[in-house]
Amino acid sequence: MNILLVNFTEGKQKELEEFLNTQGYKVYFADTDLEAVQILNNINISDVIVHLIKILNIGLINYINNHFSDIRVLLVTNNYVEQAISVIKSTACEIIHEPFTLADFRQTLQN
Repeated sequence: MNILLVNFTEGKQKELEEFLNTQGYKVYFADTDLEAVQILNNINISDVIVHLIKILNIGLINYINNHFSDIRVLLVTNNYVEQAISVIKSTACEIIHEPFTLADFRQTLQN
């Protein structure tokens, strides 16, 4: 089985690789979302573990869900990301989804 680890420090990579090898995994690493996408597109990956260190990594999760629905994803988060998600969910923020047109933007501002 192949597993992909994304956004882990070098020290944590080594520790996790040693453990995962004993569990029968071949381990791949990506330091960026782009590297992760390249690996996913070229190697048959069964599991992805993402160290969710910033909100931008949500794009990678979305990409996996849309293109590799059979891959199991495990998220490792920190307090900053959990707080950011919590704040977004609990506020009355309006959201405009990209891509958007100026008409969409104007409509949102007028509401």
